Amino acid sequence: MKKLICLLFVAMLAVTMCACASKKTEPKEESSAEESMEEVSTEEESFEPKGSGDDFLGIWECDRASIEITAKGDEYHCLIHWGSSATEATTWEYDCYFDGRNIVSNEVGVKTNMTWDENEVETDEVVYTDGAMSLSLSDDRKLTWTDYKEDAGKDMEFTYVGPVE
Repeated sequence: MKKLICLLFVAMLAVTMCACASKKTEPKEESSAEESMEEVSTEEESFEPKGSGDDFLGIWECDRASIEITAKGDEYHCLIHWGSSATEATTWEYDCYFDGRNIVSNEVGVKTNMTWDENEVETDEVVYTDGAMSLSLSDDRKLTWTDYKEDAGKDMEFTYVGPVE
C-alpha cells in the first residue's frame, strides 16, 4: 500500500511538472483591458493571509519535491516527499508548531529513504530521527524550506497547489 501511494505521488508530480512546463497563453477573443484587470484582482484576492500557521496548510510543489502540511490540533504535521527516480524516493516527516511567523520543528524530524527493486519490493531505511527545519512564507505566497540538518531544501521555492484532501 505504501508503495502504491508513493508511485501515485510520483506520477502526480510528473503530471504537474508536465502541465507547468507546457503552459501556453492563448489570446482571448474580444477581451477588454477592464475584464483582464478584474481577472487579475480576483486571483490576487483568492488568498487572504490569516496571520497564523493555517496560511501554510495544503500541498506545495517544487520540481520533484512536494510538501503536505496538515493541522494536528494546535500543531502541524509536515510531510516532505522528494522523488529521486522511479525506484528511489525520500521523505522527511515533522511535527511542527507556528512560532508567530514560520512553521518550525526542532530535532524531531524523521528522514526515510525508500527504494524499490526490480520485483517492486520496497525497502525503507531511516536515515535519522533528529531533523530540524522551518518553513517560511513570502508575501507572494512562495514557501521556502530550510533544512537545518542537511540543507536539503536550499534554493527551492514551493508553489501552492491546493488543499490536502
